[in-house]
Amino acid sequence: MAKTYESELRKWLQDRYGFATTDDTQARSYFAALAPEQQHIFLRKVYYAELKAGGREYNDATSSRFGSYLRGRQAIAALFPEGNAYRGDLVMFSGIEGSGANATRYDSGIRTLFGGNIQIMTPGGQQVIGVEGVTPGAKSGLVTQGQGDIQLYAEGSILLGQSRIMTTFGGDILAWSASGDINAGRGSKTSVLYTPPKRVYDKYGRVTLSPQVPATGAGIATLNPIPEVPAGDIDLIAPEGTIDAGEAGIRVSGNINLAALQVLNAANIQVQGTASGIPTVQAPSITAALSTSNAAAATQQTATPNQGSGNDRPSVIIVEVLGYGGGNDGEDEERRDKRRSDDRASYNPNSALKLIGNGALSNEQRQNLTESERRNFDQIGL
Repeated sequence: MAKTYESELRKWLQDRYGFATTDDTQARSYFAALAPEQQHIFLRKVYYAELKAGGREYNDATSSRFGSYLRGRQAIAALFPEGNAYRGDLVMFSGIEGSGANATRYDSGIRTLFGGNIQIMTPGGQQVIGVEGVTPGAKSGLVTQGQGDIQLYAEGSILLGQSRIMTTFGGDILAWSASGDINAGRGSKTSVLYTPPKRVYDKYGRVTLSPQVPATGAGIATLNPIPEVPAGDIDLIAPEGTIDAGEAGIRVSGNINLAALQVLNAANIQVQGTASGIPTVQAPSITAALSTSNAAAATQQTATPNQGSGNDRPSVIIVEVLGYGGGNDGEDEERRDKRRSDDRASYNPNSALKLIGNGALSNEQRQNLTESERRNFDQIGL
């Protein structure tokens, strides 16, 4: 026997019916005389308490049931014995009917405004809190807008789509999927969820009104928007499935415990308290990386003088000119070179421009010169 609930039963009877006793036998007798509908209220509290304890023992290395879901499965078998036919899913569908000015939005949601818990059981099916492809409104999903817990059990998967499961002014969240998955969905992180002001009464009946603090986002979250709100824990258990934080993510103001075959998108889980069951990624060793980098830099600096000693010598570049462009129109190389040499050394008398002194003058050219010009040319040896 892991735990008995006599003390919880006595407190529940006193708070609900004013029956105060310290005798466990009297408490059980009084409880047995209640109507079944009243008994089921307390039995559901015990049922979900066992599911939470079974999920936490799975990750508790000091527990005798470490790595086992035995405690939770025994509670399920006690409330839902095998051999009975359990059927039915829960699908919360939001949508818009009509178009234009006549359009009407229908938001499917379950919420408590000023305190109260939400408990849902589907022992023969799944729970679809939000349908894929449909953006829910502000009133969709499972929300306790005053202090209250949310407790879910499903034989199949628990899927959020673009909707939300939230406690906004204190409260825990427990979800157990016996054979399916738990998916936080892909709802928008900027969607606004308005919460009513919280009323606090002292022993003299005076009322203190807390400010209205809107919450944002989708997915699974226990929020504490103001300091006076106690932190809330989240327990998600999927013994045969996957827990996926999705795009919407999981936000926890308290502690979180996850137990499943696989946990996906763990980076999208924000926890203010302690976490168990979340896989951690081994970060690379910064010290080893820096040591390797420094060693490589030192080796490079040591090798640089030897490696660069031969680079100080001048380079020798051999260039072979194959041509200067243009064609030779069939003229061979020898005749072209001779023509270029004659053009440089002789004077062309038929040219429109005549330069005196450009090479030796013939007798006819000297006859065209004046007497003074001949004397000047004779002095320079032309």
